[in-house]
Amino acid sequence: MRTKRGLPPLGAAMTRWRTGQGISQQAAAVELGCHFDAWRHWEAGHRQPGPHWRRRLEALIGHVPAPVKERGSSLGESLQALRLTEQFSQLEMARDVFRVPYRTYTEWERGVRTPTGRRLKMVWRVIDQKRQQFDG
Repeated sequence: MRTKRGLPPLGAAMTRWRTGQGISQQAAAVELGCHFDAWRHWEAGHRQPGPHWRRRLEALIGHVPAPVKERGSSLGESLQALRLTEQFSQLEMARDVFRVPYRTYTEWERGVRTPTGRRLKMVWRVIDQKRQQFDG
């Protein structure tokens, strides 16, 4: 999902805040405490910040749009979007949400491995429930 200017919602919010402050991307990165390249990639929508940085962005710029993927995205992208939306670490997703080893979860998220059978149905059910909560 992109805004009219072609930026994802997070990038648009970052740009609005930064231009409203009248500062450069470099100065914004310094104010947040992150590397300039990280700020640049987040603002352009090339990457998504992790939970730690999303919380810091929220504190700095106010509301931070959730990174919810469109239906039809890959399982790995959907898992990552869910994790970022919920502000969980990969370890928390593995241990608390899906009850699988950490390595298994990270392989799912990277697309190296795919759950099968009942576990695959359970993963998609959790993702769909979270999407409905976000949409509703």
